[in-house]
Amino acid sequence: MKKKLVSLIVAASVTSAFAPVMAEPKSQDVTITTSSPDNVYLPALPTPKDVRPGVRDGMASKFPLSDAEIRWIRQQTEKNQYATYAGPDLKPDSRILLTSVDPGSAPPTVYVMPGYVTAISVVGDDGTPWPVVTTDMGAGRQFTISAPAQAAGKTGGNQDGSKGMTNGAPTNLITIQPKFFGSSTNIILTLKGLDVPVILVARSGKPDGNKVDGRVVLRINRAAPDAPPPIMTPPPPSPVDSDLIQFIENTPPKDAVPVPVKSALASVWRWNGGVVVRTRSRMILPSWIAFVKQDGWNVYQLPQTDFIRLLTDSSGDQTQITLNGGQ
Repeated sequence: MKKKLVSLIVAASVTSAFAPVMAEPKSQDVTITTSSPDNVYLPALPTPKDVRPGVRDGMASKFPLSDAEIRWIRQQTEKNQYATYAGPDLKPDSRILLTSVDPGSAPPTVYVMPGYVTAISVVGDDGTPWPVVTTDMGAGRQFTISAPAQAAGKTGGNQDGSKGMTNGAPTNLITIQPKFFGSSTNIILTLKGLDVPVILVARSGKPDGNKVDGRVVLRINRAAPDAPPPIMTPPPPSPVDSDLIQFIENTPPKDAVPVPVKSALASVWRWNGGVVVRTRSRMILPSWIAFVKQDGWNVYQLPQTDFIRLLTDSSGDQTQITLNGGQ
């Protein structure tokens, strides 16, 4: 009887002690306090064995390729870009082209190459810049041509090469660039104050070509409109032509002093306060005072100079000769 009574008392005490905990909460929020840590259940932390598969799956989804595969793709991309865009390894040339506007004269040829821009400057026979007013081109879709104007931000000449006109003050410079290998066209330039157009040929090379013009000076056989007036000097005491004929026959006057030069293209003398050159080539620089030609020989009378530049063949190749003992 006593054992049964004790059991009932213990059961009543347990029920009353846990009554607040068993009561229905007033809201859905559950508050866990740290005053009774024995009543809080914390799940066990996942082990590396459990986490590693998920990390691997996440990395594989964001970085599906391995390091070796990424390097291989990069190498293939570089090879494709080189095969697509690589051009010939060239050293652009700088040339002076004598350009005649006389009827029947052959137009000069400018060699261009995709990936290279060729600059063309137009000057008069004395080197004075000659402004380009308009440009026109036959194969406008195969080349890009422009004529920069002096006004900032303005460009003369359409990009397709058709009837370009400068919007600002024109300059003597045009630029040309081909879009394809093997293209060719003719270019028509209208110059300030010149009644006839200047014609030249642009020829694009092959992918394995080795010739391209970087800078070309078109020297027109006329005086530019802005050229300074020529300096008038007193005539020599004896007729120039008759004296120069002696140089043509390689029997110069006694007072002509030979000038040693390291070239077989010309014979040079200092005479009558200037320089006389006997050559079979055409003189480019400097401008001459008098000129005679006979039996394939050219004789030029020049002012005092320390160098001469000759056109050695029809392709435009030039040779510069330094004169020893320059004054």
